[in-house]
Amino acid sequence: MHKESTMVICKKTDIGILMRNNFQGTAVSQYAVTLLQALTSFSSQYNIKIVTDDEDSINEQYPRLGHSTFQYREKWKYLRALSLFVDLNNPHLYFESEDIRETTKLLLLPYPSTFGIQISQPYIVVIHDLMHKEYPHLPEFPLKERIYRDIIYRQSSKKAEAVVVDSEIGKEQLISYYNIPEKKIFVIPYIPPKYIYDYSNMEISQVKSFLVKYKLPEKFLFYPAQFWPHKNHINLLKA
Repeated sequence: MHKESTMVICKKTDIGILMRNNFQGTAVSQYAVTLLQALTSFSSQYNIKIVTDDEDSINEQYPRLGHSTFQYREKWKYLRALSLFVDLNNPHLYFESEDIRETTKLLLLPYPSTFGIQISQPYIVVIHDLMHKEYPHLPEFPLKERIYRDIIYRQSSKKAEAVVVDSEIGKEQLISYYNIPEKKIFVIPYIPPKYIYDYSNMEISQVKSFLVKYKLPEKFLFYPAQFWPHKNHINLLKA
C-alpha cells in the first residue's frame, strides 16, 4: 500500500506600500524604497505591491524596483478630512477604483496618512517624529501645520494595527502625546539605504573620480536633510 503524497500550497499575502507622487525626493520616499527592498527578501511569503496615485511617475523614478503597482484615483480630495472624524467604512466615497479594498490584505503607510482610514483596510503606519509637539515654536510649524499634524498623527496612529517608530524616545512621545497603547508600538531603528552598502567598498580610483566629479575634498560630511531648524544643521556643524 502506497501512501499518497500531498503538496501544500501556501498562498502569499498581498501587502501594499503607499507611495504617493507628491513625496518623491523626500526622506520619506527613501524610507519607502528601503522598506520595499527589505521586504523583497521575504518574497516567498508576500506579494509586495506599490499603491500609488501616479503609476507612470513611480515607474519612471524607480524603474529598478520591479514590483507591481496599483493606481488609485480619488474622487474628492476634500473628503480626506472627513475620514479623520467619521468612520464611513465605504472606500467608494473616496476612490474611483472598484477593487481598491481587494488589492491588498495589509497596507504599509511610510508616513501618517488618511489612506488606510479611507480604504477601511488593516494598516501599519510609520511615525518618524513628533517635532511639531516637541518644538512648536519653530517656523516650519505654524498653527495650521500643527493642527493638521496633530489630527492626522493621532487618528492614523489610533486606527492602525501597529505603529512603527525609530527609537524608544519616539515610542515614549507617542504614548505621552497621543495615549497610544504601548503593545501596538514597535521600535525599528533606521538603517542606511542599500546604495550605501553597494558603494562601501569602492576602489581608490572610483573614490578619486567621485571626488573630482563633485569637486569635493578628501574628507566631507554628507547630511541629506531639508534646511529646517529642527534638522539641527547648526549644531551638527558645531560638533
